[in-house]
Amino acid sequence: MQGIRSVMEDGDLPPMDGAYTIPDDLRKAGHPKPALGQAFQTIANYREEQDRIAADLLEREIWVVTVILALSAPVWNQLATPTLEFRLDQPSEPVPYHIELGCFSHLAALAAPRAEERALIESTTPCWAQVYPHYEREQAGQTGALARSYVPISVAEAVTLLGLERILSQLEAATSRIGQSLALRARAQAARQERLLEVERALGWTREPSAAPKERQPAAITRRAALLLQPGSRGRLAIGSAFMGFVVALICALIGLSQALIGLMVVVVCLLAWQRLLR
Repeated sequence: MQGIRSVMEDGDLPPMDGAYTIPDDLRKAGHPKPALGQAFQTIANYREEQDRIAADLLEREIWVVTVILALSAPVWNQLATPTLEFRLDQPSEPVPYHIELGCFSHLAALAAPRAEERALIESTTPCWAQVYPHYEREQAGQTGALARSYVPISVAEAVTLLGLERILSQLEAATSRIGQSLALRARAQAARQERLLEVERALGWTREPSAAPKERQPAAITRRAALLLQPGSRGRLAIGSAFMGFVVALICALIGLSQALIGLMVVVVCLLAWQRLLR
């Protein structure tokens, strides 16, 4: 037996980046003249292993996309359009369609929506849908998004059809656009604030923290004066005056008139204490 011609010559194997290299037994299976029995077994083993790895990768990618979409809630109401659109190369499809990701509440005006379309409209989280032309809705005069038909699909179906890299690229591009828009808005607000502060300073207004207690002090004194003038406060004032007079008389009797200054100081202290009781 002359052997079989290898589909891929040993020298044509693509270079591998990173630490992974093609194992020797799999490389030998692609040699022009392998031992057929050993080559068949090697190919079967590695095909099974690669299928297992592919299934594991797909499961992890689905989980990653699910988590990212759960975290993306603050983004969707800031997009220029309510959904992101993914076009597919589908030459064999009888009816061309594309995939959309996002919130579909804007479809509330659909003519005679199906149950699955109503579920898309009512969902408060981002959803996936296959979008087809709907000729009856077009003939009824609906245009744009309302002239289409929507079929919900799962995250697993979307990841399988589009691939993780394409999904992430669209989400990253949309997030970048939102970030740039918010940065422009922040710069415009900073410029407005700076201009407003200049005008306020020119008018003699100040916002320095050191000026705030001075501004509040007259208001506090006014409140205390108003408290003394309120009905019912006169009784408290009379009682306080009588008490102060008694204290003065007692001090004069004990220490004599020569110590009147000291008595006056005591009266002042008592007045301050009484003022605190009236707050």
